Amino acid sequence: MTRLKKMLALAAVQLIALANGFGAIVVNEAMVNEPGSSTSLEWIELYNNSQSQAFLGTHYMVIGNDTVRFPSTLRMAPGEYYIVCKKLFSDLSSPGFESVWGDSSGVWGDTPFESSLPINFNYNASFALVNGSGSVRLYNAFNILVSNFQWIQSGQDGFSWERVFPDSVQILQCIHPTQSTPGFVNSVSPVAFDLSLEQIDITPFNGSTIVFFHIVNRSYNVISGAKLYFFRDPGDTNTTPTDTLQVFELPDALPGFTTLIGGNYLLDGVYDSLLAKLTDDDRNQNNRQSFVASGRDFPPLFVNEFLANPTSEVGSEWVEIKNTSSVSIDIRDWRIGDALALHTISDSSFLVYPGEYLVAAQDSADFRNYYSTFNGLLLETDGWSALNNAGDQIRLYDNFGFRSDSLEYASTFSDNFTWALAESGFNSGVWGRSQDTGGTPGAVNQVVFSSLGSDVTLEILPEHFSPDGDGVEETVSINLEAPEANSYSLKVFERAGREVRRILDEESYLSPSYMWDGRDDSGQRLPIGIYIVQFEVSGIQNVKKTVVIAR
Repeated sequence: MTRLKKMLALAAVQLIALANGFGAIVVNEAMVNEPGSSTSLEWIELYNNSQSQAFLGTHYMVIGNDTVRFPSTLRMAPGEYYIVCKKLFSDLSSPGFESVWGDSSGVWGDTPFESSLPINFNYNASFALVNGSGSVRLYNAFNILVSNFQWIQSGQDGFSWERVFPDSVQILQCIHPTQSTPGFVNSVSPVAFDLSLEQIDITPFNGSTIVFFHIVNRSYNVISGAKLYFFRDPGDTNTTPTDTLQVFELPDALPGFTTLIGGNYLLDGVYDSLLAKLTDDDRNQNNRQSFVASGRDFPPLFVNEFLANPTSEVGSEWVEIKNTSSVSIDIRDWRIGDALALHTISDSSFLVYPGEYLVAAQDSADFRNYYSTFNGLLLETDGWSALNNAGDQIRLYDNFGFRSDSLEYASTFSDNFTWALAESGFNSGVWGRSQDTGGTPGAVNQVVFSSLGSDVTLEILPEHFSPDGDGVEETVSINLEAPEANSYSLKVFERAGREVRRILDEESYLSPSYMWDGRDDSGQRLPIGIYIVQFEVSGIQNVKKTVVIAR
């Protein structure tokens, strides 16, 4: 073979090697419709789909009218990912990739999670991904198109588009719980064994918390013998949780099968930090989720008073919220609204201390103009759903989406009287009308109670009770109805006729229900026997019924 032929043959071999290197790199994933309203969080993931080193430096990328070039010496190891992002680190003007897909420390690679990802970066790249439809095209040094990544719609906010297989043209929306998988196998790419923890349902329930986990078999094999571990989260990714709440033995799961499993738990505090983790498999990044659930002291905030029918003199509807917990609550991202819509109370940090009141107002200027001496916490919400005078619902939700309080009302009062919750005394926890016009925003409620119905009725449930301290049938409920009258009295007598308890004494307003604990006016426990409850509606009727204290 002549020298020329040898040189040509060597060049051909080198050209084939380079061509193979060019063809190994694919555009694998793209964050087109970045989370929220940000314009700095778009990124593109490249992947070396070969068993050898690939020469990325000889490539360039075309995105619409933008061209992104790479350092001439840049190479990618087999299985390595390369992220092209607009911004790697956050600054005062906008967020960066590391703040969302890293630990937001301002440094990449400073945690085990970040340093374990086979990712390099080309950051501060100039490009724009079109939400509606667009493409990212990768060319080699010979201007040959080696990878084309194309989408036809923007997709869900914050969800990336992923290639199903590196050598396929099919593009699907990410199905991973974190909404994208930079530096990981794409969530839409089937693997041999992959259980995915995809959703956690949390429901506060009478001081306990119902938690259910949705686990999907995303692989192409039946998975047997897997487990789900449910822990309290130590808050440190380097620490193995030791406080195990439950370990679930999962049933056999067919490909595509969803397992729903969970239970009812008594968790600590107002909120409890938790962790759920599946047995390791071929795609561990979807096996683990840290989350926050409601604890035994939830809810911390309640609706305490509201004005839904203000006159022009007041000019603003308002709702008073009270912190009944023993800890300070940050109201940031809490929402309030009517039956149809919710609105953010505050988009910045704002603490409500234990026992403190917060007023959310439709118009803070109108509110302060009328309540000139008010010096409490006041926020004007970003948007306000006008409360109906003839009846509506008020809803209060926390920043995790849990319902903290909800109440319905059928009517409103005129002359700026408010609906208010009695905070102490025998009627504590009962809604009534404010004693004074304008109510008591930011202060303890002064409440009177409205009369009910057209007939005079007295009902005692149960008719026998045993207030002996064993926690069973300690009280009776005295339920009343009466028409409008000048006054109402409710008293308890011994059989001989001696009065032992005066619950109402010629009061102007009436609650629909009162509780009696079997004690006299001095707080002493009464002996067993038969007692007479008398309900007097002034000028209309007296009704009597018996009740038995037993042991």
